[in-house]
Amino acid sequence: MVDRQGGRTTYARLLGQAFPNAPIETDLETPEVSRYRVRTRRGVVRATFRVEAEQASLPVALASMTCKYVREVLMDRLNAWFCARVDGLAPTAGYATDANRFLAEVGPQLGRLGVRAGDLVRCR
Repeated sequence: MVDRQGGRTTYARLLGQAFPNAPIETDLETPEVSRYRVRTRRGVVRATFRVEAEQASLPVALASMTCKYVREVLMDRLNAWFCARVDGLAPTAGYATDANRFLAEVGPQLGRLGVRAGDLVRCR
């Protein structure tokens, strides 16, 4: 069980990349749930991608909570590092609007700090 990411509704191609020599069978693709069977040499792997999967699966809910906690810890470390090196810099939670403010404030300092902008911003 996997929590659905963004507006994606099809995952067969991504599963094919993860399991390059295994046939992928699509059981269901709806706006809420996408279900697949991957036939590997060791057996069938069933994969379900679901909107709000944490509501239907305790392991997904625990993984989500763990990821959110780890994110907060890492944001604290990032803020501590930058705030110690850039005078007057306010910490960021890292979400879009405030992240843009943070990046605008640290941007001119990145070269001096030996940090590449690509190390701070996810590139798709």
